[in-house]
Amino acid sequence: MALLNPQYMNAVVALGIPKKSSEQWVASGFIYGHRITHHRAKNQKYRMYLVSNRHVFEGQTKMIARFNPRGRAYARKFHINLEDQNGTPIWVPHPKPEIDVGVIPIDINVLRNEKIQFSYFLSTDHAADIKKLRSLGIQEGDPTFILGFPMGLVGNKRNAVMVRGGPIARIQDTYIKLSDNIIVDTLIFPGNSGGPVVTRPEVTAIKGTQGQGASYLIGIVSGYLPYTDVAVSQQTGNPRITFEENSGLATAHPIDCVNETIRIDFKNEGIKIGQANRQ
Repeated sequence: MALLNPQYMNAVVALGIPKKSSEQWVASGFIYGHRITHHRAKNQKYRMYLVSNRHVFEGQTKMIARFNPRGRAYARKFHINLEDQNGTPIWVPHPKPEIDVGVIPIDINVLRNEKIQFSYFLSTDHAADIKKLRSLGIQEGDPTFILGFPMGLVGNKRNAVMVRGGPIARIQDTYIKLSDNIIVDTLIFPGNSGGPVVTRPEVTAIKGTQGQGASYLIGIVSGYLPYTDVAVSQQTGNPRITFEENSGLATAHPIDCVNETIRIDFKNEGIKIGQANRQ
């Protein structure tokens, strides 16, 4: 029995910063196809993106993406330029600086030609925006999976995505647009940034609610809520040391924020021919 679509694992990418002697694996990302044709079109076309956090791309000129070739061959690394020849960034951030989302348009034919084992999330088939989440009846307590590479643990010879999970802790204020975050009750660490959050199928449901027979991409990991405590001097009563710890609550921007970022790219460059069809 599987509760997670194996293809979702192949859509997750390890992201690193090139160093002189090696590289430093710092974040996660995922491949996402956004539909660019009318929903009634016979043949749907998608423009493909590498999605991660804004803070992952900011201040960098190049990054490395790590993929598994088909078969049993060792993982391969691909260099990604984040600027064009004039030094202009080619990645696109969300228009709101507080929303930690960035996207890079990519040509997945390169991966096909190099015989890379990969997959992607399609906006029409595998993703659920806020409107769809409400229609599905997703609530606090519903389980999720978080996919990524915490603490730079990308795997030895080949990429090995880590799957963690936890229930949705808060989503109601996201539904009424009082927050740009979904809160998930799970521990995340450096390296999880930019990874996808997907729902876990759960057929069992209480009376008056509906079970979830499918898994959907619902958001992107952005960080965690810190717990802060202060040590106070017994002599002066003044704060001396501040301790900050991981509260075990992760924040994720809904997939709507990714779609909003991609629409900015459409405005800047015009809609281009998609590089992939429905799987």
